[in-house]
Amino acid sequence: MMETPGELIRGGDSSVILKVENLHFRWGANEVLKNINFDVSGNEMVAILGKNGAGKTTLIKCLNRINQVNEGKVTIASKDVSKMPLLDLSKSISYVPQTVRTSFPMEVFDVLMLGRRPHVSWRTSPLDKDLVSQTLRQFGLEELAFRRFDRLSGGERQRVVIAKAVVQDPSIYLLDEPTSDLDLWTQLLTMETIRDIINDSGSGKSAIFAIHDINIAARYSDRVMLLHEGEILADGPPEDVITRSNIAKVFGVECDITQATNDHSMNVVIGKPITKRM
Repeated sequence: MMETPGELIRGGDSSVILKVENLHFRWGANEVLKNINFDVSGNEMVAILGKNGAGKTTLIKCLNRINQVNEGKVTIASKDVSKMPLLDLSKSISYVPQTVRTSFPMEVFDVLMLGRRPHVSWRTSPLDKDLVSQTLRQFGLEELAFRRFDRLSGGERQRVVIAKAVVQDPSIYLLDEPTSDLDLWTQLLTMETIRDIINDSGSGKSAIFAIHDINIAARYSDRVMLLHEGEILADGPPEDVITRSNIAKVFGVECDITQATNDHSMNVVIGKPITKRM
């Protein structure tokens, strides 16, 4: 049974898993990210908010070395990501992109088994198969297990790729718009499941997710990083970052905000566009 919003337990412990120091990234002469500094602790969920072009996806890709940073450093457990062997990086980080396109006729069970590759020396074990079966159940994907991945809907593919990232068993999940193709019920199921994984005190895992939905960010994150013009405008608990003034400055819209209570999560209702941004 899914918990009500008021019952969600926030994560976060004292051990820093990921650290970003003075990160800069440029596309040619265009500086997309400027002087980015933050760290992420175990059992912490961090949401990245910002308008289109703010650098959310670019930042996610800098963290797992898809994008090579121009300046600064990203470390995982004090290891420089730029110098980590690919196998070690794959054991530390799993990544869910915004969109998944494939024409490869592979069954869903086998797609999840690909997530075990960083941990398999020669052949898969019964433990690997059990972990895949457990994760399929966890995300409510049992009925899709032997369907062809290339014949699934966009939302079904997205759920499978998220499950594959979980099977990979990393320290950090990087999720780029993880609910973009999902219906409302499945959005909640997916985010509740990820939240439960992060809350597990024995796992020490963390998640960083870029998202457009402000209410999803407020409901499920321990922290929100608000990107604006390539920099971190604000970073902290949702109630400190998601404010009327910050929403107006970054998104150019008015809003009404109802703060979280024991029975309800924070709720943001978007109003009219602001003719002149703050």
